[in-house]
Amino acid sequence: MKLYITGDTHGSVERFLPDRWKEKGFPPLAGGDYILVLGDFGMPWECLPLWEDASGNVHEAESDAEKLDYLADVPATFLFIDGNHENFDLLNAYPVEEWNGGKVHRLRSNVLHFMRGEVFRLRGMKFFAFGGGKSIDRMLRMEGVSWWPQELPSEKEFARAKENLAKAGNQVDLVFSHAAPLRFLHPHRNLLGFDPSLSEDNAVKMLSKLEPSIRYRRWYFGHYHIDFFDKECTLDVPEH
Repeated sequence: MKLYITGDTHGSVERFLPDRWKEKGFPPLAGGDYILVLGDFGMPWECLPLWEDASGNVHEAESDAEKLDYLADVPATFLFIDGNHENFDLLNAYPVEEWNGGKVHRLRSNVLHFMRGEVFRLRGMKFFAFGGGKSIDRMLRMEGVSWWPQELPSEKEFARAKENLAKAGNQVDLVFSHAAPLRFLHPHRNLLGFDPSLSEDNAVKMLSKLEPSIRYRRWYFGHYHIDFFDKECTLDVPEH
């Protein structure tokens, strides 16, 4: 099993095309491999309502369906947390399932959305997932069309996160989030072009409260569209 971690695909499957994958020097994907996207997955996105046929099958807009169908044919499992640029009305319309100890939305047999505050177990490892973040460009967007209030975690989701972590003994191997605790951001504020409004991001506030109580090996996050690595955390967003 290989676990590949990337960020912020924004509705594009380009980086998963065979030629692009080969350019990166990665070995061919196998059925036991996993690709995890750290938010802003961006699928589904088209502002058309999901609908169910008489058999209960969920249908998406054609462009979303084409991209998700492409991923369904890739010999790997795609896992993603939500970011701030998601169509939450569409995403939350998918049925909720249990998967490896936590709750997911299943978009395809091999495309799963890790819901906020859930702890998952995979091949002897434990993952904690907490998506969401603030869109600093929301004033340029239209609510319900290109921006959704559900981008920010709720107090209910925060409470569920604490409850699930407590059940896991507050110890996991890896943490996956879209935004990041302030403690991770401050040392890199020059690289980030640090904006004081980051501290007003409710997702950042919640993660900052959770982080001291969690024992973990490494924390991965996306959102900020740069790469950096340090001893505790990784901001991982490869080229688009």
